[in-house]
Amino acid sequence: MSSGWLWNTFAFVTTLPTLLDAGHEYLPDVDDRLNLIAAFSGSRHEGWAVRQAYSLIRSTDFSRGVLERCPSWLGVSRLPDVTWSDLGTPRRVVGIASKLPVRPMWLTPGRKTANTLAAVLEARVLDGGRRR
Repeated sequence: MSSGWLWNTFAFVTTLPTLLDAGHEYLPDVDDRLNLIAAFSGSRHEGWAVRQAYSLIRSTDFSRGVLERCPSWLGVSRLPDVTWSDLGTPRRVVGIASKLPVRPMWLTPGRKTANTLAAVLEARVLDGGRRR
């Protein structure tokens, strides 16, 4: 913090109006496109409108597009020492869960969830780790 760098855990507290106001102010083209969906709300074309809106929106990084641009709206809280784990793959989830002092029920051998995770992990090993 003293050198000007912060780690964004992407855990934040806000109200919906504040979040929508930030999107409107800092990502107006995205906001405008999403607002077009309202005209189809409740109709049989609502699903199409949502898919259409998202297919036409430019890819945007919320942290860079909004959070970095509105520091006066933000407050920062120091966290106690924490350990970071990127749980982006089934293997990582199982690895961390296996080290917990209490074994999660879904990881108990013979349970459908545990068997499914084992199959996914085995398929990735056999497939060289590539996504299917």
